[in-house]
Amino acid sequence: MNGSMKRVAVGLIAALAITGCDSNVSCDQESVSKRLTIETPTDPALQLRVSSCEVDVDACKALCELALERVNIPTFGVSSCKVGFGGTRVVMDVEYTPSSSNCFFGEGDVVFANGGTK
Repeated sequence: MNGSMKRVAVGLIAALAITGCDSNVSCDQESVSKRLTIETPTDPALQLRVSSCEVDVDACKALCELALERVNIPTFGVSSCKVGFGGTRVVMDVEYTPSSSNCFFGEGDVVFANGGTK
């Protein structure tokens, strides 16, 4: 992991208290608000979304979605994404509806696209 990827991982993880839905909780979730912070420059995929958001407000939702994905927060979608830029720091106030694999799968391992298992 290179230096910029470490900064992204540390910045995003430090900015969040990750919550989820366990098997004893209803999966009819309310919206959740989180603040995510990343330092730039970052890895190419995330940097492209940062740069796109700087010039096109309609591209900011994709930035927020990728940032949530990077810290392993599954969602049914981002409903609000407000992004601020200050020097090398990008701050995102994100509102989303959380989801969980427990809402869709029974017992056993679930294989995710990135190769991990639950």
